[in-house]
Amino acid sequence: RNWVISTRPRIESTIAKYGTLIEKPEALTNFLLSQMSLESDYGQFGEGRPEIEQGITAKKANNYLGMHSTAQDSPQTLSGGPSYLVTKSGTAKLKAFSPDSAIEKNVDEYINLMLEDKRYNPMKDAFKSAKSVDDYIKAIGETPYNKSPEDYVIDLSKVYSDYILPNIQINKQSNRLFKSSARPREENFLKGTI
Repeated sequence: RNWVISTRPRIESTIAKYGTLIEKPEALTNFLLSQMSLESDYGQFGEGRPEIEQGITAKKANNYLGMHSTAQDSPQTLSGGPSYLVTKSGTAKLKAFSPDSAIEKNVDEYINLMLEDKRYNPMKDAFKSAKSVDDYIKAIGETPYNKSPEDYVIDLSKVYSDYILPNIQINKQSNRLFKSSARPREENFLKGTI
């Protein structure tokens, strides 16, 4: 829960930079929280689970979205480190991000990839038309983002419904409780009775 709470504002502020290119920023934020949770093992990157080799590499790379490096990426340094890292088995070359702004850079790179690469046109279209997280999940399933799109869509839906959505509801309830409990105190203060 803490990971979602601390990550949400960073995603929201990054999405806000895109203005009217994103029709429903809240839906995209919740979708990205779901995707980041799935790809990074809820921000833990498979910590304590050595069988998740790619998660360990992704943690070193500060890669929350499982983005692979492209042919344009060179092994040049990025804030003292490589611009990509390769898993021990050599099965994946993951894009690396600077730790100080990793969440924001992940979101920026992701949105730009979806906007610029024709293979992701369903996501580009979703930026303008998606009304819900489910619309984004459907759109990513129509792209080559994952090797098994059907399973990916099922996994993303499960992460959203079982993890992200309950956290959103808990947060909204907490905010309502805080506001309702603070209200009488504020009113008494304004009346001068406190």
